[in-house]
Amino acid sequence: MITPDRDAHNQRIADYFDKNYRPMRLFWTNGQSLALHFGYWEDGTRTDAEAQLNTNRQLAIRAGLKPGQKILDAGCGIGGSAIWLAENYNVEVFGVTISADQVRRATENAAKRGVGQLAKFAQQDFTKLDVPDASFDVLWALETASCALDKHEAFTEWFRVLKPGGMLVMSDGFRRKRPYANEDEAFLKNFLSGWAIADLFTPEELLSAVKGAGFENAVFEDVSERAEPSMRRLYEISRKMLPLSRFLRRLGLLSSFNLQSAQGSYDQYIAFNRGLCGYAFYSARKPSV
Repeated sequence: MITPDRDAHNQRIADYFDKNYRPMRLFWTNGQSLALHFGYWEDGTRTDAEAQLNTNRQLAIRAGLKPGQKILDAGCGIGGSAIWLAENYNVEVFGVTISADQVRRATENAAKRGVGQLAKFAQQDFTKLDVPDASFDVLWALETASCALDKHEAFTEWFRVLKPGGMLVMSDGFRRKRPYANEDEAFLKNFLSGWAIADLFTPEELLSAVKGAGFENAVFEDVSERAEPSMRRLYEISRKMLPLSRFLRRLGLLSSFNLQSAQGSYDQYIAFNRGLCGYAFYSARKPSV
């Protein structure tokens, strides 16, 4: 069922990324990774940029990518994963985002990296895609399923656009159970609101929704400890910046929206340490027949 608040929710998601682009670009990502996501820290990983590329690589391994395949990047951001996939696997990537600004930036980034013919982008809602059935070999969703207001709707649409035998690979946050005690539930919802996220699935809820959409061989992997250094780094950045952000807000030089976003970046690590949420990889396959 289409939720009446879909348009307002989508606009809030777009605003979150558009209005926070500058601090994300300054403090979080770089020209190499172009990543707005958490990293996967392996033995020997030295920087968050390396860890972010590790996340790409881990999902690519689970997708079993082959040259020439067609990938749908659902929630492509500024093109980081799509560009990396085109460069490293010689695949065609179609990235969608509800932010027109992100489409522009992703297109520019792909052209600068010389993969503009392989990585293309469009402003679309990934829960109602303007693409034919069975168009893609892989559905790539890196920290985007959580952004969908109706997550069941997203999985149903992703199943539609995948070819028979196609792979769904995702990384995302999850809540460890439902419900929590009132105080913990309120804290989690407040943190998620700062990031314009309505709610998170539990692992059981997500796997049930994936299977309900028609996927098989659904796998959940809790990789929270591998993502923890990225969570901690984001917390430390926000801990240092929050006093300045609050001061600028009092002066009217910073919006309440931006202050809520910064507070969410601080609260995410507290929520993780309180055992309220974690980070996982998911994979599933569309049946071949």
